[in-house]
Amino acid sequence: GSTGMGKTALALNLARNIALQGQVAVHICTLDSSPTALLQRMLASLCEVDSGRLVSSRLTAEEWPCLGEAMAQLSAAPLFFSGQAINTVAAVRSRCQEIAAQSSQPLGLVVIDSLQLLSGDPAEQLKELRLLAAELEACVLLTCQSLPSVELRPGGVPLLHDLPALEAMQTYPHVIAMLHREDYFNPGTSHRGEAQLILLKNRANPVGMLRFGFEPQFSRFLELEAPNRATDA
Repeated sequence: GSTGMGKTALALNLARNIALQGQVAVHICTLDSSPTALLQRMLASLCEVDSGRLVSSRLTAEEWPCLGEAMAQLSAAPLFFSGQAINTVAAVRSRCQEIAAQSSQPLGLVVIDSLQLLSGDPAEQLKELRLLAAELEACVLLTCQSLPSVELRPGGVPLLHDLPALEAMQTYPHVIAMLHREDYFNPGTSHRGEAQLILLKNRANPVGMLRFGFEPQFSRFLELEAPNRATDA
C-alpha cells in the first residue's frame, strides 16, 4: 500500500493476535523502526491509549493499570523482535533458527517490514522468502510500499501493477493484499475511519475486498460487524 495506509499497524495487529491467541512464536523483523517503537504501538493498541501519550508517559490514573496488564501479556507472549541489522533473507533465516531453538512454541509467523529495506534485488528477495517459508513451515508476511503511480490516480485505489518487481510478485507470494483508506485521499468521504484490504491474489481461495475499521491513534484495526459497530480485530 501507499505511505500512511497502515501497513505496519496491520502487520502488528496480526502478529500480536497470533502470538497471544494462537500460542505460536512470532518473529518481527523491523527495518524501518526500532523494536521499542513497535512494542509501544502494540501497547497503545491493547490499552486503547493514544500512542503519543503513551510514549511521553502522559497517562491517566485509570490507564496505568491497563498498561501494566498489557505489558505483562506481551512479555509472556512468544514475540521476538529483530532490528535493522537483520536486513537480508540469510540474516532473517539465521535469526529464525535461533528463535526456533529458544522458543517452546513452534515458529508460526515471520513479519518483515518492509521489502524496500531488504538488501538486494527485490525479485530475488521474494524468491528467497518463498523458499524460507517452505523451510520454516511458517507464514512469512512482507509489507511493501506501492509505486508512486497509485497516488497520482484519482481515488488512489491500488492495482496490481502498482507493485514493484511485478513479475516476481505474481510468481512467488501466495497472497497479495493491497491496503487502501479512502479517507486518506478524500477526507469528506462517508467511509471515514475505514480501511479496505483488497485481495488481488489468493492462491486456491477467492479474491475480493475486506473492510475494516481503523483507529490510527491506537494503531489498531477493527472488525466491522454492522454499520457503526466494530470489535477489536
